[in-house]
Amino acid sequence: MKKQIIPIVLLLATLLFVQCSENVNETPNLPDNTLDCSINEQPCDLVNTINEFGFEVFQSLHEAEQDENSFIAPMSISTAISMVLNGADGDTKTAIQNTLNLKDWQMDEINKAYLTLLSQLPALDEAVRLEIANSIWYREGFDVLPAFLDVNSEFYKSEIRELDFLKPEAVNVINAWVEDKTEGLIDEILKEIPAEAVMYLINAIYFQGDWTNAFDPEMNYNSNFSTNQGEVETEFMTLGKKHLAYFENDLFQSVSLPYGDSLFSMNIYLPKPDQSLNQVIEALSTANWRNWNAQYGATEILFSMPKFELAYEKKLNDVLTDLGMGVAFTGKADFTKINSNGQLSISEVRHKSFITVDEKGTEAAAVTIIGVELTSVPLHPIMTVDRPFLFVIRDHTTNSALFIGKVNNPASE
Repeated sequence: MKKQIIPIVLLLATLLFVQCSENVNETPNLPDNTLDCSINEQPCDLVNTINEFGFEVFQSLHEAEQDENSFIAPMSISTAISMVLNGADGDTKTAIQNTLNLKDWQMDEINKAYLTLLSQLPALDEAVRLEIANSIWYREGFDVLPAFLDVNSEFYKSEIRELDFLKPEAVNVINAWVEDKTEGLIDEILKEIPAEAVMYLINAIYFQGDWTNAFDPEMNYNSNFSTNQGEVETEFMTLGKKHLAYFENDLFQSVSLPYGDSLFSMNIYLPKPDQSLNQVIEALSTANWRNWNAQYGATEILFSMPKFELAYEKKLNDVLTDLGMGVAFTGKADFTKINSNGQLSISEVRHKSFITVDEKGTEAAAVTIIGVELTSVPLHPIMTVDRPFLFVIRDHTTNSALFIGKVNNPASE
């Protein structure tokens, strides 16, 4: 988990572009139930906005931690935020839509496009496993507007669960759901449930794909990998000399490694010796993304890359605030479409991910959790006597303090 890895932009291809396997100049045959952008443009337009949002989030994270590894799933983050968007109104709704680059979209358009993506992306390639799951957990007794739950159930296929947040096992119940939906790659997203918490919205994505062109472990070798802190020795995989989907420009060399029947792939961008990773990441945009993906051609190259495993976790409040939805985290937030009485705000948007890349292929998972809390008076007071306390025994006639005591350790006599 602590290995140094190649500092490249890993964009898990739940995005809608296709690459080929042996004959990389041909477009693979799509299954009948797949997305067809020429017939149904809106889901593909939504993908473009998800890409743009994902690039912005990734660039912000990179700017704050340039020498660290990063790995995010834009589809997971945007889906979770779109779920909570259905509960927003007024300036809060506008701010979230603008952050997601959806300012010109109507809510029914957003929801229908997500329904198409979430239903059909997993069916693109039978040789690749892609699972996407959503859930909403709300505190027992919290009055959630039925329309909010209904729209998330219908369009996002969200599991709806009422849960007693005060019980210690509540955290374990939510974490168990996450572990199940990520095939054990991520076993914890919550450590505790604060007293103010009334709801959690969660998206989980799991991906498993074998390389179309598997690496031969017998050809692995150890060599040095240059980091900003110096050289480290690591294990490399190689395909030797092979025709791959490849192109280069003045900024980088790039190869697209397909999975399964070539409907998913991993694009790798290696900065030219006189360029930097910073410059490659700065160049990420939807226009460049489309342009780069159109330029791959079958080229015989010698290709090698490191094996690696990476775990990543980040609280995204600051990044999302910088991108424009800061009001959602404040007492001025308007989530009256979730609950018309209480003052709600987003307490936290947390993203957690894991990926392992080896000779066989790639296994990856990501979870995004959004916490919603009360910013006004709670529905009912919560008092858990879990620290040193004072007690007094009195009579109610004279108010005499008959006994006064304190407990620092209830386990000692």
